[in-house]
Amino acid sequence: ATGGRDQLSTLDGQSPAEEDKETYFNAYGLLQEQMTMLQDKTRTRAYERAILGNAACFKGAVVLDVGCGTGVLSIFAAKAGARKVYAIEASDMASAAKMLVAANGLGDIVEVIQGMTETVQLPEKVDIIISEWMGNFLLKEAMLDTVLLARDRFLKPGGALYPSHATLYLAPCSHGCFSQRWQQYVDEHWAWRTFLDEMHAEYRLDYGVLADRHESEASERHLQSWDWATLNATQVLGPAVRLLELDLLSVPLERMLTLHQEEFDCSISIAANSTVGGFCGFFDVAFRGSPERPAE
Repeated sequence: ATGGRDQLSTLDGQSPAEEDKETYFNAYGLLQEQMTMLQDKTRTRAYERAILGNAACFKGAVVLDVGCGTGVLSIFAAKAGARKVYAIEASDMASAAKMLVAANGLGDIVEVIQGMTETVQLPEKVDIIISEWMGNFLLKEAMLDTVLLARDRFLKPGGALYPSHATLYLAPCSHGCFSQRWQQYVDEHWAWRTFLDEMHAEYRLDYGVLADRHESEASERHLQSWDWATLNATQVLGPAVRLLELDLLSVPLERMLTLHQEEFDCSISIAANSTVGGFCGFFDVAFRGSPERPAE
C-alpha cells in the first residue's frame, strides 16, 4: 500500500520484529545517532561527490536507497537528476526522512518507505542502489547483507551500486587504549584475588575452582575485544595488508552469511624497535558504478 501526502509508504513492507526494534533499529531511530553519522564529513562528502559528480549516470534513473536514515543520499540522488528514488528505512527515522525530503521540495521524486528491505515489494526494478552500509571494521553492522539482498531482488541487469567495491585492511599499531586495556586486565585480576579472600574469610568458601573461567572472561573482555580509536600516521607501525576485497556487484550473498567462518592468512611487517599494542582495521570503498553504467 502507498501512503498519502502525510503518510509513509509501506509497499507491503513489514515492520522490524519487536526485539529488533528495541535494539538495532531503535538506535538508528534516534536523531542524535543520525547526526553523528552525518557529521562524519569524510563519508558524507564522499557520497555527495560520487552522486552529484556522476549526474549523467543518475539522470532519469530509478534509484533505491537502502537504509536511508534521514534521507540525505536520496536527496543527493534526486538533485543529481534521478527520475524516482525509493528510500527504505526500517526504523522510525523514516518519518523524519519524509519531512526532510518534503522540506527540500523533492517529495514528488523521493518516496520514503518504512519497512524491511527483505519484505518490501517495489513496483519496478532499479538502475542504481545507494547505501551507507559500512560499520566499524567495515562489516560490524551486518548491513551489507541487506544491500546484497536488495541487489538480487531489485537491481536491473547491468545496474550500478554506490559504493561498488570495498577493501578491508589490517595494520600493526600502538595506541593509549592498549595500555589502558592491559591495566584494566591487571586490575581485574587483583579484584579477583580480593574476591577470593573475602569469600573465604566471610563464608569459608573456596572460589578458586572458577579461576580459569574468570581468566577466560577477563581476557576476552580486555585483551581480545575490539575498540574504536582515531590513529595518526605515527601510530601505524607497518604497512597495511589487504585482508578482504569485495566486488559488491558480484559477491554472492551466501558468502557474506558465512564469512565469519573463513580463515584469513596475512603476513604483516613491523617497523624496527616498535612495540605493537594491537592491530587496527580500516577500509576503503570505491564508487565505480558498473561496467554498463561506469562512474567517473
